[in-house]
Amino acid sequence: HCADCMDVGDNLCDYPVGNGKTCDRPICETHAHEIAPNLHYCDGHYAAWREFVAGGGVAEELRTVVAFKGA
Repeated sequence: HCADCMDVGDNLCDYPVGNGKTCDRPICETHAHEIAPNLHYCDGHYAAWREFVAGGGVAEELRTVVAFKGA
C-alpha cells in the first residue's frame, strides 16, 4: 500500500540512500514522481531531487563525464 494514502503502491521509491540501496517507500501512481523511465521518487525525495537539479547539481556531476566513442 502507498505510504501516503494507502492506495495500491505500484512503485517503490528509487532514490539512492547509500550502500547501493534505495528508499523503497511504497508509492501509488498519484504520489510517484517518474524522473526517468521506470525511475520513481516519493514526494520527499522528489523535492530533494528538484533542489539538486535547480542548484546545478546535475550539470556539476556530468561535467567530468567523457562520452563513449563507438568503434
